[in-house]
Amino acid sequence: MSRSAPLGAPGEARGVLSSKPFRRLWAALSLSSLGDWLGLLALLALDTALTADADPLTRAYAVAGAAAVKLAPPVLLSPLAGLLADRFDRRLTMVVADAVRALLYLSIPLAGRLDWLLIAGFLAELAALAWGPAKDASLTELVPKRRLAQATRLGMLTSYGTAPVAGVIFAVLASLSWLVGALLPGNGGARPEAFLAPQADAALYAAAVAFLVAALAA
Repeated sequence: MSRSAPLGAPGEARGVLSSKPFRRLWAALSLSSLGDWLGLLALLALDTALTADADPLTRAYAVAGAAAVKLAPPVLLSPLAGLLADRFDRRLTMVVADAVRALLYLSIPLAGRLDWLLIAGFLAELAALAWGPAKDASLTELVPKRRLAQATRLGMLTSYGTAPVAGVIFAVLASLSWLVGALLPGNGGARPEAFLAPQADAALYAAAVAFLVAALAA
């Protein structure tokens, strides 16, 4: 009896990725996961920047609120999201969910307000709830049953493996934003609230681009 390849083995990945439909799904998953992690880092950074002049308790509540809008929807609404995913076209659900998240992340730095940051973050998580079950259901349709376990493992590795990639991208964007800000004339004066954290703004724009490309790849 042959043994299945170990988790994340190159041969395992090559075998699953030989399917063109799965490669498209995997590309969409990779980009969506990257946008998700970038968005989380950017929201926390911008949340901190927008409350820089507030008292410590307010800053703590703001950070807790940003974490809550990320965690509450999956905990409270996951069963409902699974039911809704079965009623709509799965590919269309993924495309719409990614497009909605892109628009929401684009709107956050433009608004530059803490209340909209929390609202948009919550709405983005609702879209992510719709995306996840649609992706899982598509997986069972696109991948042969004998390779389904491999595809699931590869998808999980991709979802979490993009976290350090997002961290590196965020650090690079932060460095570039700081450099540009230092070179701009009049940087020592008062700055609009929306630009208190240019690195967070840049990361949110990058996350929006990742979601838009994921929508095209789905």
